[in-house]
Amino acid sequence: MRKLLLGTLASLGLTFGASAQTTYEYAQAATEQGRMSLLLDFYSGGQTCTAPRPTVIYIHGGGFRGGNRKFASNKGYAQAFTADGINLVSISYRLAGDKAVLSAPYQRVLDALGDVSAQENYPGQVKASLGAFEDT
Repeated sequence: MRKLLLGTLASLGLTFGASAQTTYEYAQAATEQGRMSLLLDFYSGGQTCTAPRPTVIYIHGGGFRGGNRKFASNKGYAQAFTADGINLVSISYRLAGDKAVLSAPYQRVLDALGDVSAQENYPGQVKASLGAFEDT
């Protein structure tokens, strides 16, 4: 579904500049508090898109505890890529504080890892990273 959405965005004929973006909900994710919207910001170079166009998916840093898709540096990245005809998509994903509820495949990975608490930099880091992988 996510591939379909991103492919559709790249071929819609969108005509907005790199300094502006359009925000879309690309999924709903489960958390201990309920469902949360996962959003993406789509940057295009302003030219009408008449065929599929290369697209960079930007995933912000922050150790799975912080950060967001709206980092100030994104506009610089967007301008650099879109100047060369490449779209940029910046995504949000569940962080440690969101307390992800993992889907079955990702929960099996977590279960298979066993007790990883001694290897984590902060409590819940591994589970948060799996939630972020799932969202991505």
